[in-house]
Amino acid sequence: MLVIANQLAPLLTNLLLQSETETLSIQMLLIREMSRMLISLDPIAQRLARITTLLTRVLGYEKVEIHEIIDGELVLRASSRDEEGQADENELQSWLIEKVAESGEPLNTANMDTQTEETSMPSAYEYAFPMKVVDRMFGVLHIQCVDSRQLPIDHNAVIEMVTTQLAFAILEARNYNQHQEEAWITTVLLEVARHAARPGETMSALQAVLQLSTLLTGTDWTILLLPYDSQGDMYIGPIAGLRRSDIYKLHDLHILASDLGISPPYHESHEPFQITLPPALAGPLATNEASCLVLSAEQELLGLLLLKGQKFSGKLPALLAGIGHQLSLRLENTRLIDEAAHQQSLERELAMAKSIQISFMPKELPNVDGWEIGVDWQSAHEVGGDFFDIIPLPDGENGPRWGIVIADVADKGIPAALYMALSKTLIHTIATEQIDPARTLEKVNNLLISETNADLFVSAFYTIWEPAPGRLVYANAGHNPPLLFTPESAGSPIRDHGIVLGVEADAEYSSSIIEMKPGQLLVLYTDGVTEAYGGERGMFGLSRLGNLVLGLDDWEANHVVDAIVKRVIQFRGQPDLSDDLTVLTLRYQER
Repeated sequence: MLVIANQLAPLLTNLLLQSETETLSIQMLLIREMSRMLISLDPIAQRLARITTLLTRVLGYEKVEIHEIIDGELVLRASSRDEEGQADENELQSWLIEKVAESGEPLNTANMDTQTEETSMPSAYEYAFPMKVVDRMFGVLHIQCVDSRQLPIDHNAVIEMVTTQLAFAILEARNYNQHQEEAWITTVLLEVARHAARPGETMSALQAVLQLSTLLTGTDWTILLLPYDSQGDMYIGPIAGLRRSDIYKLHDLHILASDLGISPPYHESHEPFQITLPPALAGPLATNEASCLVLSAEQELLGLLLLKGQKFSGKLPALLAGIGHQLSLRLENTRLIDEAAHQQSLERELAMAKSIQISFMPKELPNVDGWEIGVDWQSAHEVGGDFFDIIPLPDGENGPRWGIVIADVADKGIPAALYMALSKTLIHTIATEQIDPARTLEKVNNLLISETNADLFVSAFYTIWEPAPGRLVYANAGHNPPLLFTPESAGSPIRDHGIVLGVEADAEYSSSIIEMKPGQLLVLYTDGVTEAYGGERGMFGLSRLGNLVLGLDDWEANHVVDAIVKRVIQFRGQPDLSDDLTVLTLRYQER
């Protein structure tokens, strides 16, 4: 027997060494694979989920969970089991994890008195290990063994390495996220400052700042309210984040600062505050609350920055205050110092642009017996968004006919001029192919939406004029209602219209007919006439326009146009226009 024992001893020793070697190899492969997973560029949540699955499969555990300590609270970040009800931990398991998070020392149920009133007997051995770097706790690794077996002794060293690597991975992820957030915020703030201070048209700079603000804060929309005067009467300025159709609803809105709970003296905000929106804003925006920043200079109201209602935390309030200050500086100083260096070149370019834009307008007006046509077009800036056109069409059954269009792009300056050129070209081209005003506008509308990506739209009134029978077949895409005058009677607004062009795809329009009689006068105009602002007198309005025409002794077409333009300029009390202005008159002479 002694001989047999001596022969078996080396064999058993070799088998034991072989088993230990295989176990060690598996553990080393596990550590290598886990290290590879942790250093990948995938999000930390995905990496942690893979680690729990790897530990479960390789080491044969029932369940592995990783709990991270975030702001003092334990948060389950990954688990090897996803079945329903997993989150319903038994009391002992929950206590075990919380105790390790508090003490920073490993604990298990194998050496615990589980017969207490506060806890219940576990279904398997539970182990909890701290994940920490030096003395800084990052979380807890929770392990549940299979069939109530204890954790093998040789696993302790592996688990210690695993928890250390997990702690370092979470620390690196937090540092990376923090650096990424700071770098991103710094980049955005630099962009905000660059756009807010760039030379050129103020509204486009403010628009760029608002777009960056929505990215920075994650809010759905931002709106800048700008004052008409020092009394707090405000209009809608640049908007970011809203759809075209929603912007259209806000286009003509006027709001008092007091309606938003803002009253003098106006102090610049140091952080956003919550306000209740008045119905005029709450309806189109589909919310009753918003965050607000007051923009001011020496207690003078420069504007109000509104953001979709939410409370901002962390660094965002201070960052938004900085953005508000940049907007205040831009509003207070509409022209920057370096703008002067580019002014001469800019003026030459704009003068050329205006010359090109003027060349778009008809060179000659139709000369038809018994009819008079008068027109005037003026831009508020070097270039504008208003336009008119008189389009020769193929003769109809009643003889010669022309297409007459008057339109207004909802913007000013270079963007409006470019959109105006496109709109005018489309209308002119399609009108000669489609002899029906409604179908013409429908096709133009769809082309504007499909071919452009600008947050612009255009209102247009288009009519086919047949001089012989005195007939006008027209369609209106959200334009100001023309006025039809008969001697010694009030002008009648032609109010039926559809939505503006460039907002809603496949919008439908309808054509209507006006049978003009001798002596009647048709006045077409843009909102540069009716919305001309005269200080305390408010806007020029439709009533003043009607009374002006009725009070004229002579209804000769050009005379009427000149009288309207002259009166609007007098009403404003300033030599410069606040908006593009176009007036076109068509008179059927008395026989």
